[in-house]
Amino acid sequence: MLKYTAKDLENALTELNKTGKFKASVITAENGFLIASAMETNADEDYIAAAGPSVHSLVQQTLNTIKLGKTKDIVIRAENGYLVIKTLTTKNSGDYILAIITKTGASWMDEEVLNAINKIKEILETLGCA
Repeated sequence: MLKYTAKDLENALTELNKTGKFKASVITAENGFLIASAMETNADEDYIAAAGPSVHSLVQQTLNTIKLGKTKDIVIRAENGYLVIKTLTTKNSGDYILAIITKTGASWMDEEVLNAINKIKEILETLGCA
């Protein structure tokens, strides 16, 4: 198994931002504990770290009530871009929340971005951040 460090996780988030042309990406535990971030904007990382899990929790409660299963992605479209909240499920260390702030027209579903997200999941599994 590969050994990763917290710096590798930060680098992977920076690469994700570059690949997807994102403004920011933040990884938290489900409780909102900030694990890592890469910010290319003046957004408040603590606010994003708190908002991602809060929105995720509300949506998950709704999905449970209407029996649609586990949240995969939440996309909020705004005038100047998107807030994308993804559930990252790892084999050994539970679920994490990845919040991405995109520019208008940025793609968060293309193959390169999904590969970068898979790399982040691999690092999280190795680090066992939960």
